[in-house]
Amino acid sequence: MLVKWPFGFSVPEFPALPRLFPDSAFFYAPASDLRVTADSQRTIDAIGGLPFTTRPMGDLRYGRTGGIPFNFVDDDTPRHRFEFTYPGTSDDTEYPIPDPAYVQSMPFYRADNHYVGIDLEGRRMWELAGTRRWFWLWQAGAGALWDLDSLEYPIGQTTASGLPLIPLAYTYEQVASGSIDHALGVTLPSVRIEEYQWPARHTDGPSSDPDAPMMGTWFRLRPDTDLSQLGPQARVIAEALKEYGALLMDTGGNLEIIGTPDARWDDEDLAGLSTLGSDDLEVVDGSAIMVERDSMEAAD
Repeated sequence: MLVKWPFGFSVPEFPALPRLFPDSAFFYAPASDLRVTADSQRTIDAIGGLPFTTRPMGDLRYGRTGGIPFNFVDDDTPRHRFEFTYPGTSDDTEYPIPDPAYVQSMPFYRADNHYVGIDLEGRRMWELAGTRRWFWLWQAGAGALWDLDSLEYPIGQTTASGLPLIPLAYTYEQVASGSIDHALGVTLPSVRIEEYQWPARHTDGPSSDPDAPMMGTWFRLRPDTDLSQLGPQARVIAEALKEYGALLMDTGGNLEIIGTPDARWDDEDLAGLSTLGSDDLEVVDGSAIMVERDSMEAAD
């Protein structure tokens, strides 16, 4: 069981997660063999030399914790319905929310306030964005229900790209094991307006620069990037960026890798990722493994 909050709140320790989707999902496909795109350098130059930014995820900073938490739910977890701000891109269903529930920026409501509930036995995952509880009433801007045995996208979208959060996030348990076996999600401020590419299915990009990366752009840390100065936690994440790469999945104020909070993180170690940045990346062609645009399946 995870500890309760808000009073005397401290960041909890989150248990390990198995692979959530079938093995043929794109985020489990290595990017190390994908070819570099012809316009890779123009895309990298358009980003503007940003360093990787990490938020403190092992302790509170300015009254909140960084990262995207998750909650285990089951058939007994209380269900809630929502009048979404964006009903056209939300799944109209009941959402299981435990009490207490771990929500992004906990214990207070800031940022995108993502909520994720995972039912490992029932093979479902629920996501909410703009989540908050006003007295006894839960509210949210958008919601998505994922079938963990399927590679089809749901109607709902809670990220600008329409991609799921936790399958593209690094966790403490993964890093402690010494390896991450999937691509990671990243945010950028300079995302091309109106255009996106597989595996993304939507964008909110603000940039009119034709060289700016599209939502869904697949980055890879260059093979010759020196990782010797990184601490043990940061190095595992950087090695995953070399092997599996990173997908541009949301618009944000920084070049940030999506992770989950945990009391066992060494935030100073993670901050060492700031010695790397967009200039250490290259853009690779994910279309080579796309099976269908409307599917998360990747070809062998």
